[in-house]
Amino acid sequence: MSNKEDTRLRDTIETIERQVLDITDDLKALQGRLRAGESDAVKETAKMCGEIRYWIRFAMEMEAKLDEGRQRRGARPAGGEDLDLDAARTSIRCRLDRLRRCTGPETVSG
Repeated sequence: MSNKEDTRLRDTIETIERQVLDITDDLKALQGRLRAGESDAVKETAKMCGEIRYWIRFAMEMEAKLDEGRQRRGARPAGGEDLDLDAARTSIRCRLDRLRRCTGPETVSG
């Protein structure tokens, strides 16, 4: 993978991260609607959770491709350090726990 492709993938990952943050903001707004008793907000919240899961999965795939390209070139992963998979798992679990508390355990798998 060339540096140009590396940069394009990194830009894609950053775009996805921004999209996930936007969706998260929308989810917070839906949470307020749920608390206010709006019944149609339940369906929208479930849909939003699905979108978040999709974009997170997509971002992870892009990061994996980026790391594969670096490994083929003999470079280290982003940040110049080995990946801390335990820390990543913990971070993901915490985020999913917050989503479950926010939207209810039945809307977020994991």
